[in-house]
Amino acid sequence: MKKVKQVVVLAAGQSSRFYPYGQSGHKSTITILGQPIICWTLAACRRAGFTKVVLVINAKDKSLINLIDDYTDQFEQVDIVFQAKAKGQA
Repeated sequence: MKKVKQVVVLAAGQSSRFYPYGQSGHKSTITILGQPIICWTLAACRRAGFTKVVLVINAKDKSLINLIDDYTDQFEQVDIVFQAKAKGQA
């Protein structure tokens, strides 16, 4: 059986169910134990053995790009896809 090496991280929603914490930005940018949630997510992906990451973010909120700079060199490939409209689970 072939091992899956690519992961898609969905971070393009409005964080509306994360109220009131999501008012300042996307919930992935909230810091927990010293680092943003998106960094915890990417670190877990690396530990799980994923080598390629596709990060789907909201085209209007590009704040996640700066946060993942430290992680891009830890994967073979990191692709960022911009979702035009934040639809969440709709």
